Formats: sequence, structure tokens, C-alpha cells
Amino acid sequence: RWVVGSALDVGCATGVYVDRLAKAGHEARGLDHSAELVAWARANRRGAFDVGDAEALPYGDAAFDTVLALDLLEHVDDEAVLAEIVRVARRRVIVGVPARTPSELLGAGLLLGHHADPSHRRVYARDDIERLLEGSGLEVAAVEGVGAVDWNGLLIRSIRHARPWVERLAHRLVFKVLRHVPPTRIPSAWLAYADVRRGI
Repeated sequence: RWVVGSALDVGCATGVYVDRLAKAGHEARGLDHSAELVAWARANRRGAFDVGDAEALPYGDAAFDTVLALDLLEHVDDEAVLAEIVRVARRRVIVGVPARTPSELLGAGLLLGHHADPSHRRVYARDDIERLLEGSGLEVAAVEGVGAVDWNGLLIRSIRHARPWVERLAHRLVFKVLRHVPPTRIPSAWLAYADVRRGI
């Protein structure tokens, strides 16, 4: 819903988003550093695909109305890649990054799953992604938490007992209490969009 005009997906992998955007009527292009993934996308997806480096995008200034970077910035030099993204974006930038595990989960000894990915250089608090976008000359329009974990559901699923009837009874008792407590949604990722400010 945030994409406007022509779109470039940086770090497109197999081209899922490029394909979806092309089917929705956008002029869509994807770029990935993997020649194998790009070859597969060219054979199986709609849209155009290029092999390239996110830190040196092979496109002119303001070449695309919208540039997406979903599940990319945490793997790379985020400031350098974002500078290139802003350079080739005419109107809008959309990013998706993994969220930092909040203190509620850390206090219970839990981590969000993406912390196990050794290719992730960092995770982001909401303020981190806003600062990164604004520091790149963008005007943040929205940041939304996605992939949310339901804290109440997590609590119920964490109750285990060797005797099944005890476990079922404990689940029922906890559920009776929690049904009166509004669920707390903990985002596992941030999806943000920002508009390009030219002449700054």
C-alpha cells in the first residue's frame, strides 16, 4: 500500500516482491548480489532483475519512484546502503528490519528468532530505524511493528507438565485469567516508509 510508481527492490533474492508489484501494475525491478538467485527470478518471476552491489547501485540518480529494502539493512553497512538507496529514490523508501528483543521477553530469558541468524550484524529498536532514515535525508512517514508475538499466547504455550491432565488444567486456569487481560503485541520486525527530501 505504500509503493508509488516505479519500484526497485534492493536485495530481492528470488523476486517475490518484484513479482507481486509487477502483477499489481508497477514497473518493478529487483537487484541482488547472487547471480544464481537473479537467474532463477528472471526465469520464474515477472519484472526485471539485475545482479549488483547494494553499496554501488548501477542506476542513475532518482531513477525509481519507490525503493524497497526488506530484510537487507541488518546484513550490510546500513548507512552506506541507505545512502545509495536514497540516491536512486525519487519519492519514497520502504525498509523492513528485525526488531530488537524488548525487555519483557529478555526478562523471561527469551529472544526473538532472528537473533539466531549469524548473518545479522544488528537489530533495531524503533528509534534506531527512525534515526537511520532521518539521518539519510528522509522524512519518516510511518513505522509499524509487524510479525507481532502475542505475549499472552506465548505464556500459555510455555506451560508444560509431564502429566497431560495437569498441563491442560494449568492452561485452562491461565487462560481464564488472561482472557481479562488485553493482549500485548510485541513486534518482531519494523516496517517503515519515508519520503525523499530533495534539496537538503
